[in-house]
Amino acid sequence: MTYTEIMPTGVAIGNEVQRVDILRKLTSSQGARSSYYDVPATTGRAIGWEISVQKQAIQPSQKSELLAGIAKREHIGRLLRVCLSSSADLLHAKDPQDATLAGVRMLSLLEEMWAIREAREESWQELINLLQILLTGEEFESLSCDKRHALHTLFETVITRTVSQHDLNRAVSLLNGAGFDLWRGLGEKVPENT
Repeated sequence: MTYTEIMPTGVAIGNEVQRVDILRKLTSSQGARSSYYDVPATTGRAIGWEISVQKQAIQPSQKSELLAGIAKREHIGRLLRVCLSSSADLLHAKDPQDATLAGVRMLSLLEEMWAIREAREESWQELINLLQILLTGEEFESLSCDKRHALHTLFETVITRTVSQHDLNRAVSLLNGAGFDLWRGLGEKVPENT
């Protein structure tokens, strides 16, 4: 005659009983060990209790700073999407008024992003500053096709993601190749005598 015996700390197979150690999770809501959370450990040795290290609670001031940083990054993301749309409008604009409206909208969005620049990395901030310098005072209705394409490419591929130093160098090369004067912010505009 064969029988199966079930033991509280083991698994029974036929006449043989294999010992399996059980870990019990201590739940704070129940105030004691709960067999509901038993986890069999098949190591064959007794496992000691380990004290779990709980994360420190986030202070209210840290939480508000964290949430403000997240909100700023989300707002920058929305502004970048509108900038991408504006650069596409500028690229495809046939009418000088449409080109001017798209360019001025892009410049105002860059200024708005500059106001909350601390939410992004330093290379991104430098690129936004460079674009503001290059586009301030620019006549968008007479902007060359190469410059329009460079701006659209920049918003499409570089600025919308995390900008590294390599990306910044690539952006500077792209803008310089398109014909933008990168030293514009350093020089003083001398009026022409005609």
